[in-house]
Amino acid sequence: MMRKLDSYRAIESVLHSNDFQPALHIRDSRPLLDGCVLTLTGQEHRERRRLERPLFERRALEFYEHQTFKGSLQIAFEQAEAQRDEAGRPQVDLLWLTRMTLVPVTAAVVGLDGVDNETAVIHLEDISRRLGEGASVEWSNRNHQEVMEEAMEAKDDLLVNFYNSSLERRRDLVASWKSGDIEERDLPTDLLTLALREYFDDFDDDLWLRESLFFVVASANTTTHATPHVFNEIIKWRDEHPEESYLLEQEVFVRHAVDEALRLHGPVPALLRRALKNTDAVAGHSFLADDDIGCMLGPANTDQEIYGARSTPLTPIAPKFWGGAKPTV
Repeated sequence: MMRKLDSYRAIESVLHSNDFQPALHIRDSRPLLDGCVLTLTGQEHRERRRLERPLFERRALEFYEHQTFKGSLQIAFEQAEAQRDEAGRPQVDLLWLTRMTLVPVTAAVVGLDGVDNETAVIHLEDISRRLGEGASVEWSNRNHQEVMEEAMEAKDDLLVNFYNSSLERRRDLVASWKSGDIEERDLPTDLLTLALREYFDDFDDDLWLRESLFFVVASANTTTHATPHVFNEIIKWRDEHPEESYLLEQEVFVRHAVDEALRLHGPVPALLRRALKNTDAVAGHSFLADDDIGCMLGPANTDQEIYGARSTPLTPIAPKFWGGAKPTV
């Protein structure tokens, strides 16, 4: 039986404690994501984060933005130009737009070659969508076995059409670097290359495939889920505050509005944790070893103790905690 926590303070204590481990992908989605960074805790988690840190440093982020994201966004907008309503206004499906622009970024982060044309982007987008269904199967109201069968087929599709050849090219590059034939600057900065540099002689093919699957899912699916909620909340706020709509022209305001929309619409209903040992020092709660805990995002992120009486509506110009965005689980 799973215990549910819905107060911000209690959930914060559980998430910050070393006495609990992530417990989402230990069930039906385990064949896809077992051992990925999202499932780790303690030293093992810190080591994985250390290895992957270069993927999120400023230089890498600037590359993704300027060399990958802008190009894919331009292509998506050009396609939208061809789809107009009766008034001649361009029409675009936000989910489609988000996925099509993020898939090339996903490929760059993981190290998947050949995602440089519309056909390949559409193919990888389809793979990502099917993998995403499997990664979130615990929340699905479909038959879980069918969802996982489709996800495992998507995994095989990724292996054959993108992953295997990309991994082998990077294996050759890292071997050339180790032998002194090429310089370090000649190596790409992506997940597969970083893993090969660290574990070239002990590279765990299955583990790093699952880590790659996690990145494929997380890079596109989480943002795709959030985008329509963000747009809907901002448009609703604009309609309710027409006299302040000029604020939407200010980047800082839009960033705060996005933060607020993400607070109100988490990517999953709950973060799941499992107690590693008996403990009674977590915000007044006691747990036994192997207790499962559901950290409910909706109640926590609208907890009036933290957010005040106006905890539910989008309030992008409300006072910010710590001079920045409101804390969010």
